[in-house]
Amino acid sequence: NDVNQLIWNSVSTPDELELALAEAKRLGQFSLIDVYADWCVACQPIEKEVFPRSDVQTALKEIYLIKLDLSQYDASQDLILKKYEILGPPTLLFMSPKAQEIRALRLTGTFKADLLLKQIMHLKDEQ
Repeated sequence: NDVNQLIWNSVSTPDELELALAEAKRLGQFSLIDVYADWCVACQPIEKEVFPRSDVQTALKEIYLIKLDLSQYDASQDLILKKYEILGPPTLLFMSPKAQEIRALRLTGTFKADLLLKQIMHLKDEQ
């Protein structure tokens, strides 16, 4: 049975995001930014079916998880979207331990668990 063991650091402003990335950097960990909003229909299958899977949970264990929650609009969020060229949720950004995005791994729109697992394997190759 799938139990959600993962701890997501929820952020919604540029300052919060920078703090979370700084923490991941301090820990020397890869990080994953999950661009999410509760009004985003395409986000739901990812949150309910992809992330809770036990194989996905295991793969994400060593990764610092950041949920960029755009549910409540804040004008400062536009700065994040512009900086990272994010069109909107759902988007997954894979960041190096130096907090630089590994752009080739980015996932936009809906995706299946298999694709996410493949990206995480590529991420481990970056080490």
